[in-house]
Amino acid sequence: MPTKKTILIFILLTAATPTLRGAENHISIGTNTLGYLNFLTPNITIGMSLSRHWSIHLEGRYNAFDWNISSHPFQNKQLTGSLNARYWSWYVYSGWFYSIGIQYSRYNHGGIIAPQTEEGDAIGIGFQAGYSLMLTKRINMEFGLGGWGGWKKYKTYSAPRCGKLTADSDKLFFMPNNINISIVYTF
Repeated sequence: MPTKKTILIFILLTAATPTLRGAENHISIGTNTLGYLNFLTPNITIGMSLSRHWSIHLEGRYNAFDWNISSHPFQNKQLTGSLNARYWSWYVYSGWFYSIGIQYSRYNHGGIIAPQTEEGDAIGIGFQAGYSLMLTKRINMEFGLGGWGGWKKYKTYSAPRCGKLTADSDKLFFMPNNINISIVYTF
């Protein structure tokens, strides 16, 4: 679960967003449709343009589901949040974009390929590149690919449920982060 400090930072960022909005700023809300293929993980992205070429985006993903097929338990639980800055090469919310930001994730995944399960916390820097296709005046479809790297502290268990602790460690990591096909509404 998120700490009180994490919740406070999220509330402050959310509360500050309306005060940053000016006459030329656009707000967006979207969801990555491919994210739901990751064991039905709900996700949302809220963005705001800062200028013609820059926008900020607050992203969240949450999955608390346990799965059990043919007495084979597995899971890909996560609570992930990130704050990103995007540079748009043509104009905000249209054309190519490049993103960099910070990300935190509390996760528990395992039993998918092998019975081992890993749970822990990860923090790092994420990056993404993509393209936003304007479908209508208000609706866009975004395509993107990204990764992230940083530090994680984790525990490994021999099974998804009631497994024996096999490792308690921390390490640097680098991995793919997002494959996006998102529907975005701007206003």
